[in-house]
Amino acid sequence: MQLEQRLARLERQNRVLTGLVVALVMGVASVAMIGAGDGPKDIEVRTLSIRNDDGQLVGYMGACDKGSELVLFNKKSYTGLHLEATEDGGIITLNHPNENPALTLSANEATGKISAASPEKVSRGNWP
Repeated sequence: MQLEQRLARLERQNRVLTGLVVALVMGVASVAMIGAGDGPKDIEVRTLSIRNDDGQLVGYMGACDKGSELVLFNKKSYTGLHLEATEDGGIITLNHPNENPALTLSANEATGKISAASPEKVSRGNWP
């Protein structure tokens, strides 16, 4: 290896190490600043939206008419997962990529229910 190549490699390594040190110092300073404040410990919102890097809505969590819910979408904006908590109980729904329900679990005070669906058939069952 020639001297110029070695020098170029060392300069590149130096830039990488310098960047890592700067990032580490900034990270430690950020943590110190966050912990130093007497700011609010709670955040209250009606809905929390989750967006990807392109700004597309990929999920949300929040209050709804029946209680509260968490909904996650796929890239085509179809619902993939829906969790719902109501005064009657809870419901978990997992959907096929086309938004048709694939698996639903629900529970209330008296019983629980599970249903699974494929393109060919739907199976349902109850448990005490």
